Amino acid sequence: MADSSPTSITHPPSYATSLDEQYQDEKLFTTESLPTEKEKELIVIVDPPPDDGLKPWLLVVENEGPAKDIDSPPDGGLRAWLLVIGAACAGFCTFGFANAFGVFQAYYTVTISGADQFKIAWIGSLEVGSSLGGSIVPVIVRKLYPSVGFKWTIRILGFIMAFALAILNLTVKPRIIKKHSDKFPLSQFLRNKVLMTYAFSGTTMWLGIYVPLAFFDVYALSIGVPASKSYLVLVTANATSFLGRLGGGVLANPFGPLNVYMCACATTAVLTIVWPHARSFGTLEVVAALYGITSGMFVSLIPAPTGAMVPKHQAGAALGFSSTIAGFGALVGIPIAGQVVEHYGFKYTGVYAATNDETVSVGSLASLFPLAFPIPKPSTHPDLLTSNDIHREEDLLRNATSFRQWWSSIHSTKENLTALQRSATSPHPPEVSERLGQLSTPIARTALQRLVYLFESALVHFPTSFKLWKAYLQVRMSFVLGRPIKPKRAGGRKKFPEMREALEDEEIDTLSYDGGLDGVLGWEEWKALVAVFERALMWLPNMPRLWLMYTSIFTHPMCPPPIAYTHARRTFDRALRTLPPSLHGRIWPPYLLWAESKGGETTVRVYQRYLRIDPSITERYVAILLADKPTPRPLEAAKLLLSLSRRATRGEYTSPEGKSPYQLLCDWLEVVEKHPEEVGLDAEESDAAAAERKREEEVAKARDAQIAEDAKEPVSVHGKLIRFAGPPTTVVASGDGKEPRPYDEDEDPKSPRRLDVEKIIRQDGLAVYKDQAGRLWSGLATYWTKRAEFDRAKATFEAGLAEVVTVRDFTQIFDAYAQFSETLISGLMDLMAGADEDEDEDVAETEKDLDLQMKEFEELMDRRPFLVNEVLLRRNPNDVQEWEKRIVLWGDNDDKVAETYTKALSTINPRKSTANFHMLYINFARFYEEGGASKTRQPDLDSARKIMEKASKVNFRTVEDLAEIWCEWAEMELRNENYEEAIRVLQRGGAIPKNTKINYHDQSLPVQARLFKSLKLWSFYVDLEESIGTVETTKAVYDKILELRIANAQIIVNYAMFLEENKYFEESFKVYERGVELFTYPVAFEIWNIYLAKFVKRYGGKKLERARDLFEQALEQCPEKHCKPLFLMYAQLEEEHGLAKRAMNILDRATQAVADTDKFDMYTIYIAKATANYGLPATRPIYEKAIEVLPNRETAKMCLRFAAMERKLGEIDRARAIYAHASQFCDPRVDTKFWHEWNAFEMESGSEDTFREMLRIKRSVQAQYNTEASYLAAQAVSARQGVAMDAEAESKLAADPMEAMERSTAKGPAFVAAQKTATNVSQQEVDGPVPQANADEIQIDDEDL
Repeated sequence: MADSSPTSITHPPSYATSLDEQYQDEKLFTTESLPTEKEKELIVIVDPPPDDGLKPWLLVVENEGPAKDIDSPPDGGLRAWLLVIGAACAGFCTFGFANAFGVFQAYYTVTISGADQFKIAWIGSLEVGSSLGGSIVPVIVRKLYPSVGFKWTIRILGFIMAFALAILNLTVKPRIIKKHSDKFPLSQFLRNKVLMTYAFSGTTMWLGIYVPLAFFDVYALSIGVPASKSYLVLVTANATSFLGRLGGGVLANPFGPLNVYMCACATTAVLTIVWPHARSFGTLEVVAALYGITSGMFVSLIPAPTGAMVPKHQAGAALGFSSTIAGFGALVGIPIAGQVVEHYGFKYTGVYAATNDETVSVGSLASLFPLAFPIPKPSTHPDLLTSNDIHREEDLLRNATSFRQWWSSIHSTKENLTALQRSATSPHPPEVSERLGQLSTPIARTALQRLVYLFESALVHFPTSFKLWKAYLQVRMSFVLGRPIKPKRAGGRKKFPEMREALEDEEIDTLSYDGGLDGVLGWEEWKALVAVFERALMWLPNMPRLWLMYTSIFTHPMCPPPIAYTHARRTFDRALRTLPPSLHGRIWPPYLLWAESKGGETTVRVYQRYLRIDPSITERYVAILLADKPTPRPLEAAKLLLSLSRRATRGEYTSPEGKSPYQLLCDWLEVVEKHPEEVGLDAEESDAAAAERKREEEVAKARDAQIAEDAKEPVSVHGKLIRFAGPPTTVVASGDGKEPRPYDEDEDPKSPRRLDVEKIIRQDGLAVYKDQAGRLWSGLATYWTKRAEFDRAKATFEAGLAEVVTVRDFTQIFDAYAQFSETLISGLMDLMAGADEDEDEDVAETEKDLDLQMKEFEELMDRRPFLVNEVLLRRNPNDVQEWEKRIVLWGDNDDKVAETYTKALSTINPRKSTANFHMLYINFARFYEEGGASKTRQPDLDSARKIMEKASKVNFRTVEDLAEIWCEWAEMELRNENYEEAIRVLQRGGAIPKNTKINYHDQSLPVQARLFKSLKLWSFYVDLEESIGTVETTKAVYDKILELRIANAQIIVNYAMFLEENKYFEESFKVYERGVELFTYPVAFEIWNIYLAKFVKRYGGKKLERARDLFEQALEQCPEKHCKPLFLMYAQLEEEHGLAKRAMNILDRATQAVADTDKFDMYTIYIAKATANYGLPATRPIYEKAIEVLPNRETAKMCLRFAAMERKLGEIDRARAIYAHASQFCDPRVDTKFWHEWNAFEMESGSEDTFREMLRIKRSVQAQYNTEASYLAAQAVSARQGVAMDAEAESKLAADPMEAMERSTAKGPAFVAAQKTATNVSQQEVDGPVPQANADEIQIDDEDL
């Protein structure tokens, strides 16, 4: 509301009922009066003597004897400060407690049903009445009350006061022993007009001085300040009073105490009138601060003026006398203010009277209710019925048992009253109307009473009608709760949803209301609504809809706290007890949401109850425990998440949110990271727990060994182990035969024992998720970091880097480690920057630590490549490439390189290694041969030979790896010019065993046993013999290769060429012949090709018959795809050295033997040779034969050549016949070249008839190919032919005007029927339209025919 509003409305307080009130007997307690102490000696400060203007003297009134001056009290020192502490404790327990009563005023207002502000205020006024206590006590009450309840809050306050009073008794004691014996000067004081005026003025001041302190909290609640902040107004007022108490003493010295006292009184009085006009929390805080300063000044200056009103020795008595009179004002001031609040509102608590006619009091508004209780009747409410209702009443009396009559009457009345309410306006200000809601107008209040009268009358006859009760309750709810606003929902709800889905649906479908009745103003109406629901449920207890309607009122924002808390919980419980279990699924969702809204122990207890029967929403409960709304419970949440993770790992739990066991464990780790102190053990406790576990494991092993030795059964009942640990539990045999799991305190959320985080991460995380360990290691290190265990965090990071097996996990740990180191270094640098000059020793130590941390950080960055390499080697220790990378990382460090080689060769399993394991031995040997990686050491050939010798005995994965070892060994000897040693090495490697029938590919045999069949080794050996050996030794090696039957075609060719180079021609031909015997086609073809070419080149026509035999042998088994070169070579031999007729026969054989793809070329060669030898006419049979056997497309090409040949010979008719024959193979849309050539032929040599015949044939062929498949194929071929052919066609059209004219004549059918075609074409196809015109077709009309 705006501050300018002239009215004041109290707002309902909102307190969360504590667990003690919800689950224990709910009794109200009042504070008992504390026992009074014995009266102390009266010590009065007197004016200082003339000779000392600073130190005050003390005047002690004794029982006997005259008063005498005493030495001044100690000013400073331990005793003086102890006195100050004691006095502060006294003020804390007296004035401090009284100043904090406002927080109890708010509590009693809400919790004591029916109690008004007047009665509650008397409780505060009867208390004995400082800044310290008034500031601390409200905070203590508000912090303790929601968690421990009202009773224990008061008890804890008592314990605090007992402790403060104990300090008071120990620090304050009388310093004067003797006492004066003067009597109390009552008569003198009564005659002292100045003193009496001062005393009675104090009475009037005390009437209102404590009113703001008593009602600050309640008023803050009434203007909408939440309960979590309202008490801060009271704290502010008491805290700022400390400034006023000090300021009063400072100002009193120069201006006089009475003058300052009067100003303080006036200012406080103004603020007392002003504070109820504050309409916001910030404004109220400012007023409270000013009020605290002025009221503190007033209280601190009360004793000062009395010293000047009476003789000095009577100053103490005068102070007590005036305080006694003024105390009556303090006694009755707060109760009177409470009565004013009750009847006139807060704005008049400062002046105790009404000053504005527009002000509406809380009492006057509350007096409007209840409207529906007692039940309205015409006898008690004359305006309940009108003359228009007489006929209705008569009809109802006549048809009292007719439900339809009652229902129609209620419905019509409701519609009429609703129409009247729409046009009604509220007589109250807007803020009042907002608080009254639907009942802000007299018409609405009357409408409610009339409808209640009708419904109640109907229920007398139909008490068990669900329809009637439901309508009645909806009407009552609409007036009290306001107009319901149903949220829009996309889609429907499941009939039997899971609880998680049910809670989400319930949150979406929760109603909101427009214009509800204030819970304070309409308290009685709210109670009447609850009573109606109770009556309905008495008649219809098994109707879940009524229970849901009932419980929906508890979430209304204006629902009074007595209903919204304890009563709501009990109603939900009654619903669960009353309804059958099958309907509990409808009650639990609103129950759980209501519990979430209340927070604290209520949420915990309700959720714990539900989780016993359905643990599916445990994750939701964990999120609630970790939320800020209630007091966070991280330990309980962590144990629940740990239990879920373990159960999910065992397959006993499936996360509704789709989380894996690892994700649940990561959620647990996040809780541990955020709350390390509350959840986990510290380092010492963790070490102690680890030592205890180790001891227990040793004891368990010894016990198991003893049990196994004695073969005795452990202590049990019927063979089943007894559970000793944990709370009592009912053990029921499960249907699957599984034994109940042993009790684990780490999974018990009720156990206060903290978790051993390191043990859990290692056992439940690292031991299970070895390939996802990065998050676990970094989380554990973060846990130790937040516990300030930096050394342990470093050790954790190092352990993680030394154990992870994936690069992803390594990167995660390393990045966290680097960030940790950078943060630590940054902190040390900041510490050095903020150090003082006099802390040289500490600065030096910090600088030393900083240098150490910087050094360790640099080393960490330098170690990163090695650490990554170690991760990859841990993942696969047989990865040769990673070992090679590690060797490269060491660079020129010969010692480390040699150490890495040695470790790699001893670690890698040869049978499991990756590729090129043998290269490690070769490179290691070369390392010694070249003098180390740095090339600075003396070459050590003997060590290299030892490594090679060792490598030759390793059972590598393949024979080729071992062969590579021997070859490299020989090359090493060659590099060092040890040629004979190189040959001996190869002779050792290629030694042939007695049994040469060993299968080279037999993996069951070691590679050493199969090495003699390694072609790689023998190839290197024979190359070496060719280079440095003799012909005979080389021939011997080649012969061994051939004997072992391991030679390939290249070996055969090399051997033959070697013999040919050394003039052993016949022996080289024998090698070729041995080769063709060893190999089949296609390898034999290459050998035959080389062999025949070499033979023909060597002998030509000298050994023609032998050459012919060789060709016949080569062609005898030669496949058709390889015989073409042999036939051509054979024909060339006969043409050059034999007979032409034999050459032509060979070519004729070739046309039949070669593959179809080679036949066109072979016929082309055959025709060319026939033309050269016998002339063009002799080629006709060849052309005819080719046309018969060639494929269609190649037949067309051959026909074109045949026709061209006939045209050269002048055989025009034969050429035309050939064109006609070839046309059936040429689609006009694709083979345009053929048709252009025939067209040119007819233009040149034909007549009009032959041209027309050509066109007819073209159309016929086009009709033959005019199908969808052929059309698509034609389009594809045309697209591949490109633009070049289009340009060629255009140029031909330009050269042929006749064809261009025919193309332009686009009349008649697209094609004509042919008399003779390759396929039959139906008349329908002939007459039908063409889907797409052909750009190359020729169309002519009938006249052209």
